[in-house]
Amino acid sequence: MPKPRLLFVTDLSLWPPLSGASACAYYRLEALVRQFDVAVVRPVNGNPDQGVGPVGDSLAWDLVKPNIFENQRWEGRYYLLERAVTPVAAVASALVAKIRRFESELQRRIVEFKPELVVFDPGPSIQMLTTIPGILDIPRICIEYNVEDEWVRSTLGHGESVLRRIIVDPLIYFYARNLKGKYYDLLNHSKKCIYISGRDAEKMAPHLPLTQVAVQPVLIKRPKVFKRDYTSTCRIAIMGHSIMGPVAAGAQWFIEEVLKREDVRALNTVLLLQPRMAKGLESVLAGVPFELLPEGPPDSIDEALMTADMLVVPLFAGSGIKFKVIFALALGMPVIATDKASEGIGIRGGVDYLHANTAEEFAKSVRALTDDEQLRGRIGTAARSYFESEHSIEAAAPRWIEELNSTLREVRGGSPVPAASQP
Repeated sequence: MPKPRLLFVTDLSLWPPLSGASACAYYRLEALVRQFDVAVVRPVNGNPDQGVGPVGDSLAWDLVKPNIFENQRWEGRYYLLERAVTPVAAVASALVAKIRRFESELQRRIVEFKPELVVFDPGPSIQMLTTIPGILDIPRICIEYNVEDEWVRSTLGHGESVLRRIIVDPLIYFYARNLKGKYYDLLNHSKKCIYISGRDAEKMAPHLPLTQVAVQPVLIKRPKVFKRDYTSTCRIAIMGHSIMGPVAAGAQWFIEEVLKREDVRALNTVLLLQPRMAKGLESVLAGVPFELLPEGPPDSIDEALMTADMLVVPLFAGSGIKFKVIFALALGMPVIATDKASEGIGIRGGVDYLHANTAEEFAKSVRALTDDEQLRGRIGTAARSYFESEHSIEAAAPRWIEELNSTLREVRGGSPVPAASQP
């Protein structure tokens, strides 16, 4: 029986994977080509050997048939689509004509391929592709990192005329990393990969019409062994780039209500912050010892972060910091988090992390992790073990493939779909 035809649409460069999001998209594609006849619409920079994504004010797109098991060379034609950096009314007619030619040619190639299902792996540039006539008439699945994305809900998630199933990766996408910081070194070693399931995502986004939740690949470093000398300083990390919003508000609350308490100051605490957040918190950081995490590639930040003794997540609204929580937990780093920060992740308070919602509870947890080496080891080990046992690539990838198959069965009116190959 022929494999179902699936169109995978992403605005991420898939090879070489220049970000963690790219690496995750690559893993999804690797799972798809084992089961489906896949064509990929993806960005390149015009070089057929290196798809490195958006460059300057232009973006090149191609439609290719991947062969990711023999080599990483991608064959295909390349079409240049320049981004409009000014309002549409001011765009020159030549640019409009170029965009229309691009849309027409890509539409022709998509029609020739005859996909039964479109999988959108969206980012900001995907919106340009939705203007191609007919592409939104094909049954589609959306994989989205931010469940609160208004554009995804309005463009891909509503309507009655076509099948619109949404698969949500609930704010859990990760940078693919190894100890040398080379993303692609790990891509062909799936045994080193952990998949995070979104089984509880509906609790995180009850307003969305979720039918099922996808899994997301996570490449992580080996667990950190926490045997630091806590008698000198207590290094507390708070992650986030924001200078406003719920993450920054939670950080300010923690500094004012917890870090400045006498019983916490007595621990010789040092706060680790990302530069942008520190700038926004200048007024409350007076008299508080702190260090800046480096700016630059994710790997350089990670190395500095791993000098922390614990991660605190004083989040009381919103949800955009959850991937940092899971990254720390998967490393075996002790985490103190609120109900909101741990919602939907599946971890157990007092077992995989320490639960705190008030200033007194945060202070008590910081003191406990500082004083009790056995507690630090037990919390970190339990969290790491949970991710290893519950979210292996072997268990998670088939679940995701089955969700795609169930969608195809719905598209086909109940017709069978070829059995999935095991990753």
